[in-house]
Amino acid sequence: MSQNSKKTVFYLLNNRFPETWTLAQRSVLVENKETGYKQNIVYIPGSNTIWRQELEKQGDILKNYKKEEIIFFNGTLSVDSSNKILIDYLKTHPWFGVKYSLVDKDADSQKLIDKADLITQAVLCLQGKTLDIKTVGLLVFGDGALLKNEKELEALVKQKAISDPKIIVDVYSEEGEWKYKKVVALALSKGIIRINPTKTAVLWAKTNEPILTLAVGQKPIDELGLFLSQAKNETTLQSLSLKLEDKDVINTDPTTKEGSNNLEKLQKEYEDKFGNIPPINKKNDIDWLSKKLLE
Repeated sequence: MSQNSKKTVFYLLNNRFPETWTLAQRSVLVENKETGYKQNIVYIPGSNTIWRQELEKQGDILKNYKKEEIIFFNGTLSVDSSNKILIDYLKTHPWFGVKYSLVDKDADSQKLIDKADLITQAVLCLQGKTLDIKTVGLLVFGDGALLKNEKELEALVKQKAISDPKIIVDVYSEEGEWKYKKVVALALSKGIIRINPTKTAVLWAKTNEPILTLAVGQKPIDELGLFLSQAKNETTLQSLSLKLEDKDVINTDPTTKEGSNNLEKLQKEYEDKFGNIPPINKKNDIDWLSKKLLE
């Protein structure tokens, strides 16, 4: 066999690297997925099957063969990829996945490279700061991000860039659902829209008029994003886009008439939900009231 032949590599699990380790081949009983019954398997170099019942039909092949030991050296066993019978035997053996498994170093290396490239891309997206951290948090973690402060969100988002960089990259894309979910997250972040305390509707923040009603368990950002993606709801999408461009956000200053009206609405919703008035030191804190109503 050429030295350049492709190899299929098996390796011992649990970080075991003994100088030699021999695979048991005596009375190996395995379920045959084709028949549904347990049958013995045998490795005979040059044969056309590993199943003893099939081999018994082929004359004296079982009587004449000499068992060939299967030995791992320093924790690995390298098999020519053309040796289909041995590979089939090793993958069918009951110890496969228990005491040893397959490794494709090139494939594993490529996965690491791809993951590193995605992490780099995710970090560059965050460094670009084209989206504020609150908006990114909403897109990644859903409306629960509204309950967290900016530092908490920044930490969580950066952790996500390492553990699952693809979702961070997706958030910054303009493809498919993300294009519309981004509009929703930006509008929530800027206070143009809000989610009612029971999470059964998304409302215009200034007027409290409903944009979309939600069934129990539905995710507000996902559902409104889907709603906006439909051609028949283009007017709502345009309204949101215009408000975002104009930075038309709700007034959270309780000393103004508009801010006072909004504060009163939040205080009333708090009383309805919790059955008492807000704490004295929090009753004029619009951010605190909004977060409590989302709990």
